[in-house]
Amino acid sequence: MKSDAYAYYKQELHRSEERLQELEEKGVHALSRYDIEIASGGDAELALRTATMLVGSHIRSFKEKVSKTQRPLFAF
Repeated sequence: MKSDAYAYYKQELHRSEERLQELEEKGVHALSRYDIEIASGGDAELALRTATMLVGSHIRSFKEKVSKTQRPLFAF
């Protein structure tokens, strides 16, 4: 179970880091229409700041979970 959790947290950490990189490289063009129009009331810059903040929070959370979950001793 713990090795499954470790693999899951590592995978989600990697996905979140990729998303942050995409947001940094593409800016508002990395956002969906929903992100801009619905979630942020049409304010693209607010949507970008919010998405960046949320992804950063995910990264911190997954890093903490990875550090607290034991790495599997070996893989089959």
